[in-house]
Amino acid sequence: MAASRFWHCCATLGLALALAVTALHSEEDFAFEMTAAEEQEVLNGPIAHPHPLPASSPVQRLWGIPDTVAPLGRLFHMNIPRDAFSGDVDHYEARGPGGTPLPSWIVFDKATGLFEGVPSAQDLGEHYVTVRALGQQSHNWAKDVFSIDVTENSRTEGSKGAVPLVGQHHKVRCSTGEDPTMLIIVMDANFEQLKPKQRVVAIKNLSGFLSLQHDLFQLQPLNGQEDLLADTVVLAGPGNVKKRTNRHSTSIQWQVGCDGHLWKQHMQLVQQLKQQARDGTLSEVLQQPVVGWHVKTEASSAHRERREVGSGDYDEDVDEAEADEDEAAESETEAVPSVHIVPTMPSPVFPEPTASHPHRHHHGEVEPGPSISIMPEVVSNVGYGLPTSPVVYGTILPTPVLVSDFVIIV
Repeated sequence: MAASRFWHCCATLGLALALAVTALHSEEDFAFEMTAAEEQEVLNGPIAHPHPLPASSPVQRLWGIPDTVAPLGRLFHMNIPRDAFSGDVDHYEARGPGGTPLPSWIVFDKATGLFEGVPSAQDLGEHYVTVRALGQQSHNWAKDVFSIDVTENSRTEGSKGAVPLVGQHHKVRCSTGEDPTMLIIVMDANFEQLKPKQRVVAIKNLSGFLSLQHDLFQLQPLNGQEDLLADTVVLAGPGNVKKRTNRHSTSIQWQVGCDGHLWKQHMQLVQQLKQQARDGTLSEVLQQPVVGWHVKTEASSAHRERREVGSGDYDEDVDEAEADEDEAAESETEAVPSVHIVPTMPSPVFPEPTASHPHRHHHGEVEPGPSISIMPEVVSNVGYGLPTSPVVYGTILPTPVLVSDFVIIV
């Protein structure tokens, strides 16, 4: 009897143990694995969720984009004003009239809304641009239209405005009657074949390299070779190009003085430029091969009109005696080739001692004296010589006759 009770208790205990094991397995089948965030929440308590981000404000036209002007050959640099549009602007789009592409000379950055470019003579006139400011959603946008007027650059503009260096306060301008002196770098590249980005890079790189404002520089085509022996050339030097590959060249220039004299703040710059052009430094800055450089004085429009003798633009009549003097001066010029005289004051005219001009003029006479002999001397206005053959004064033998009415510049 006792044995049967013992076995009954053992059976009951075994059944209970089996049921417990089965229940444990059932709970494991319905259990889920906890993620790292849930475990962190169990350990540290519930996580406070941030407030939902507010919806972006709609993009609307505010003050718009003002019309602007782009000078010929100079860097055009314009950002879309911040107050042109209101709302959350994600990026911009820009097109020409009727959805046409932008003018070929313009480079546009969609992310920042920056317009850059260097227009040429073919781009003269007004260009209309449509700008769309877009939000993050495609239906959220606004647009505006503005114009870019490409205008010709005045040759004498550099002599009228101030020319400060970056970080300095030099303000220099040419006095009335003085002509601007320009430094010109000639590159072995066809201007019309330069990509818009290459034009922009040339001016921006040179501006940063020389620490000068970018609006001082002018980039333009050079369709002919400069006469480095001309009276207007003050300095000249070679570049790093040994053999040219283009018939047409491109020049980049800026003002460095007046009437052949360099401004003090540009003297050291020009001295350094001699070596930088020759060793390839300048070519690396411009990203274009450099043929050479020179400093020349550009005649203003008023001076060019005065030098155009016999152009028919004069209102006053020229008397017969003055006309005879003009003929004598022209014949003397032809008799002395390859001689350049740089006048700093009214120069005497020396007629040929022949019998073909029997009558005399009474505009001012000089007593007969010994003949004048001038020793050869290299022409230089600022103390530097040209790298080419020196230009010398000629030897003048006839007795001078002073002409006080006007000066003929060869």
